[in-house]
Amino acid sequence: MKNKQAAEALVSSQASEANRDMQATEKYHGKRLKVLAQVVDKIHESLDLKTIFQTTVTELRQLLYTDRVAVFRFFPELGWEGEFVSEDVGGVWSSIIDLKVCELPKALSLRNFPAYCYFAEKFTPLYQQEKISVISDIYQDCSQDYDVEILERLQIRACITVPLRMGEKLWGLLCVHQCSSIREWLDSEIEFVKQIAGQLSIAIQQVKYSEQNQRQAIQLAKTAELLEQTTRQKEKLSQTLKELQARQTQLIQDEKMAGLGQLVAGIAHEINNPINFIYGNLSHLGDYAEHLIRLLSLYQQEFPETGQEIKALARKIDLNYIVEDLPMTLDSMQIGAERILQLIGSLRTFSRLDHAEIKPVDIHEGIDSTLLILQHRLRATPTSPTIEVIKKYGELPKVECYAAQLNQVFMNILGNAIDALEGKCKNRQCQNPQIIIHTNVLDAETIMICISDNGCGIAEEMRSRIFDPFFTTKEPGKGTGLGLSISHQIIVEKHGGQIEYFSKPGKSTGFWIEIPIKHGG
Repeated sequence: MKNKQAAEALVSSQASEANRDMQATEKYHGKRLKVLAQVVDKIHESLDLKTIFQTTVTELRQLLYTDRVAVFRFFPELGWEGEFVSEDVGGVWSSIIDLKVCELPKALSLRNFPAYCYFAEKFTPLYQQEKISVISDIYQDCSQDYDVEILERLQIRACITVPLRMGEKLWGLLCVHQCSSIREWLDSEIEFVKQIAGQLSIAIQQVKYSEQNQRQAIQLAKTAELLEQTTRQKEKLSQTLKELQARQTQLIQDEKMAGLGQLVAGIAHEINNPINFIYGNLSHLGDYAEHLIRLLSLYQQEFPETGQEIKALARKIDLNYIVEDLPMTLDSMQIGAERILQLIGSLRTFSRLDHAEIKPVDIHEGIDSTLLILQHRLRATPTSPTIEVIKKYGELPKVECYAAQLNQVFMNILGNAIDALEGKCKNRQCQNPQIIIHTNVLDAETIMICISDNGCGIAEEMRSRIFDPFFTTKEPGKGTGLGLSISHQIIVEKHGGQIEYFSKPGKSTGFWIEIPIKHGG
């Protein structure tokens, strides 16, 4: 009995320790997502790279409990030379911005004698290929290509270096330094630094586009002064300004969707690790339960007459019910874990971070993943019943397209349909709200997608402006008027397809989309 109590105490202690570890891991993952969200918010609300960089290095260093985090920028005109432009340093460690690695002779220019020898010319091609440098101990990991003496002067003992890009070009580096001791970097830490670097690259690209747009706007203003004399010149200027406005609105929407995609992919990744751990152990747990039940059955056969205390406990815990219900409980847990894995797959499909280029994709996967993101808006509310989604999917081949941009179109159209149904139900004019999604092959070269609803429809006088930028039928503050305009641009200009709508005022609205199966075909 004492041995049994000791064993139970040990099991309880191990379970408590495992629970604490899991809680600590979940808390750490929560902090990571919070930091990532802060970086994304800072990018969206500010075009000041200095502010974005300082916020990022500060939050990243505190989260990783490291000694120094810095951003390095290459000089475009000099190739591989550059300087540190932002950093956050903890403890007694020196600022890498103020640290002099080598003295500059007065007779030599920066071009002939770089101030920061650590970022040697031979490492730049690796960073241009998006290679990541991870060093746990400079005295153990560094090959002959590294200058350990330079790393010592920089007070680096372990580090992670991730390239920052501006479009297709290498812009700089995100550097995480451990100065006090060696450090075995975790895979999750390396992946998180990569995610932060990805967001900084988005910010750099966004600032570049903003500066280009400002220069274009200035140039257009100068052109406007010269074209005021004739009507024809004024019309040309108006068209140019409209195109610039369209590019600016597309940039805003692209950056918003890119940030959303990064967050969705990050959340899916963080959920995937613990659920895989649970799912992988359920089969073992089922085997253990089966073995214990068989052993218990054998005991009951060999020793049918047991003591009163055992009989009393068996009655108290309802042993027969436990033996019958335990396998079904484990099966339910198995089904639940599989459902979570399916949800993670749908989130990754929606983010489509690996589909920035044209690739053949399953259109139905994109629609289903978008519906998953909008699932919370389809449920019943105090003012609206559950919105029923009816899928009439045909047999579609894989379509060559920009998957993330098509998902953006599905998000815009389905979101508008839900808004229309909610408005109609709020006024108690719709008892059975429905969204119908119909897909099919039109011919050997084209597929069609039709999304319709039985909402409030579109008034006749508004139909000619439905795809105009900034035009919306929603109440002030509830719509930007960009969704359908951008959707039209994605379908027509990006994919060479067609998008049309049909509506019966007060009864229904639908959008008919045609897309070539082969891009450019």
